[in-house]
Amino acid sequence: MKTKKLNVKKIALIGMLGALGGILMMFKTPLPFMPPFMDFDLAALPEIIGGFALGPLAAVMIVAVKLLVKLAILGTSTAFVGELSNLLSAVPMFTCYLDYDHHKEKKSALK
Repeated sequence: MKTKKLNVKKIALIGMLGALGGILMMFKTPLPFMPPFMDFDLAALPEIIGGFALGPLAAVMIVAVKLLVKLAILGTSTAFVGELSNLLSAVPMFTCYLDYDHHKEKKSALK
């Protein structure tokens, strides 16, 4: 079984993608005909890109950095319930990253 190590390049990419996600969390666009707390959020894009490019563990770290940046800049208005739900909503994508990391084909990425 081969082990994968985090090198400096990977750590820097995780930090940059996490910071980009944290900044994108500040820009919220309300969805028409929806309750006020529902909005369109582009902050998942760096997580998805990082998950497919760097692997599933990196995607989880990107989400953690994204949430830490958001908490440092804006704080929390939901007593950490929103942040926890954001972290848990990344779990289903973890299986996609694992499948793509194992097969490395476009077909496995589109499942």
